[in-house]
Amino acid sequence: MINTFKGLTAAAVTVVVILTSGCGGGGGGPEPVLTATTNVNQAVTANNISAITDKTFTFSGGIPALGTTGTTTLSVTPAGTGTLPKFSVSSATDGVASGTVAFGSCIFRIDTSTSKNPKLAVGQTVEVTDCTLQAPTASKPVGAAFGSDLTLTLNGTSSKIPVTIVVNADGSVTVDGKGLGTVTVTLVTGT
Repeated sequence: MINTFKGLTAAAVTVVVILTSGCGGGGGGPEPVLTATTNVNQAVTANNISAITDKTFTFSGGIPALGTTGTTTLSVTPAGTGTLPKFSVSSATDGVASGTVAFGSCIFRIDTSTSKNPKLAVGQTVEVTDCTLQAPTASKPVGAAFGSDLTLTLNGTSSKIPVTIVVNADGSVTVDGKGLGTVTVTLVTGT
C-alpha cells in the first residue's frame, strides 16, 4: 500500500510538471523563461582572469593605481601550467612595464620596465585592492548569447571592452567562452 502511494505521488508530480511545462504558447499566457536577476560584479581572481586574457583595456586618463597618466593600455596573457598570468602596461607618457599578476587583490609584480615611474620599476609590487570585473547580465535570458561590455575597474578607474556574454542555467557566466563568475537566475514569465 505504501509503495503504491509513493508511485501515485511520483506520477502526480510528473503530470504537474508536464502540465506546467506545457502551459503558454497556446494563448494561455507567456512562456516562463529562466532569466538572470543580477549583474556580474566580481573580484578578479585566478578562477576568472581567463575572461580578460588576450584582451586589451584602454584607460584614457591613465591608471592612477599603477602611477600612469595619459592614455594607458593594460593586457593580460594566460598563465602557463603552474605559473601566474602575465601582464603588460603601456603608456606614451610613462613607458612600458610587464610582469606577473597574483591575487588576493590584483598584485602586479614588475619584471621588466622602460618606465621612469617608480611604481613601475623592476622589482616593484603594486597591490590594487579594488580589482573587479562587471558585466550587465540582469534580465538576460539563460542560454542566449548577447553582445555587451565587460568592465575592468582598478581602484575606481574603469575601462570597457565589447564582448559576447552567455548566462548558463546553473548561473555561471561566460565571456567569449571563458568563465567570468556566477549570477542568480530565476524562472520568470516571458513576454
